[in-house]
Amino acid sequence: MPSQFKNFALQSFGLFLMIGLLAAATNAQQSNTGTVRGRVVDAASAVIVGSDVTAVGADGAAERKTQTNQSGEFNFALSPGKYTLRVSSPGFTVYEKTDVTVIARRSTTLDVTLSVAIQEAQVTVGEEAPNGFGFGGGQSGGNRRVRFEVQFSF
Repeated sequence: MPSQFKNFALQSFGLFLMIGLLAAATNAQQSNTGTVRGRVVDAASAVIVGSDVTAVGADGAAERKTQTNQSGEFNFALSPGKYTLRVSSPGFTVYEKTDVTVIARRSTTLDVTLSVAIQEAQVTVGEEAPNGFGFGGGQSGGNRRVRFEVQFSF
C-alpha cells in the first residue's frame, strides 16, 4: 500500500509541476506585450468601419496591420517600444501619430478622428492668340494673353 501511495503522490506532483510550468510560460508570454487600442470616427463622431490601421516600429522592422471592426475599433498586441500609428480610409485624410509608446502589460488607448479629404484640381490655360485671331477682332495689335483659372472641389 505505501508504494501505491508513493506512486500516486509522484504522479500528482508531476502533474501539478507541469500545470505550474505551463501557467508560468503562458504568463511570461503575456507579460512581454502591451496593447494599443482605439476607435476611428469622422468629424461627426460616426464610426468608420474597415479603416486600415498600421503600427510600424521605430526601427521600421516591425509592422503590424489590422482593420477597424463594425464598431470602428482596432486592437494590437505589440512588443514594448515606440511605434508610429497610421490610419487610412478612402475619402479621408491619412492620420499619423508618431512616438506611440507600448509598455508591457499595459494598454494604450488612441482614439482617432479622420477628416474628410478635399480633392482639389486647378487648371491654368494660357495662350497668346496670333494677329487676326482671338480677342483682337482681326485688327492689328490684337494679340492678347488669355488666362483661365478653374478650381474644382469635391
